[in-house]
Amino acid sequence: MTRHEERERLVPHLFIGHSGAVFVVSGLECGSCVYMVQHQLSQTPGIAEVEVLQGLEGYASVSYDPKLVSEHQIAQAVREAPGLHGTPYIA
Repeated sequence: MTRHEERERLVPHLFIGHSGAVFVVSGLECGSCVYMVQHQLSQTPGIAEVEVLQGLEGYASVSYDPKLVSEHQIAQAVREAPGLHGTPYIA
């Protein structure tokens, strides 16, 4: 699977009134990193759905309510995930 195909597969399912974004997350080195990022994002107010995958690159596919949380705040939540030494950016 190419990077483009992998990214397209991750486009979040959107709920009514929600936006979606796919973040590339560098530094996802193991399943624990994936779990910590997913847990951190799922605890963030305004995020409706999140899926984190460790593929060719780490990805976080996020469906969120833009009235409650911004992409900047989502990226900050990833940065604050315990044990992660990576950096998120919009794919």
